[in-house]
Amino acid sequence: MSDETPETHEFQVQIKWIGGKEGTIALEGKQDLPLSSPIQWEGKPERYSPHDLFISAVTGCYITTFASMMKRMKQSLTAHKVSGRGLLNKHPEGGWYFTDIYITMEITIPKETVLNQVKRAITLTEKYCQISRSVACKVHVTPHIMQLEE
Repeated sequence: MSDETPETHEFQVQIKWIGGKEGTIALEGKQDLPLSSPIQWEGKPERYSPHDLFISAVTGCYITTFASMMKRMKQSLTAHKVSGRGLLNKHPEGGWYFTDIYITMEITIPKETVLNQVKRAITLTEKYCQISRSVACKVHVTPHIMQLEE
């Protein structure tokens, strides 16, 4: 038995169409997630759109990758929040595409956390976030770090 990590990991998803422009993301062992076209294209505002999920995937990768980097560096976090915003523009050849994603990281660290290590963790997150590395559009990151006094 090998201790090596495999070179490929596979992720699968199933979407069940329920009518109109709606569906449900259904993964075994996980709670179903309601899906719809975005409201700009007659979708239901209370349901997630593929566009919401795309930006959530990039944003979610940032929060988990950064937390992983901080853990590896043995640095503490007090709080961490990441916001994402994506710009969908008309494509010159027709249709639409995401041109830019803006990530804002709100990081709160205790006094004993080494600030240079936090900055290094941000750099490594930008380099190793698997989802942002996989998208064609530019991902812009703005970190805000607050170090507690006590």
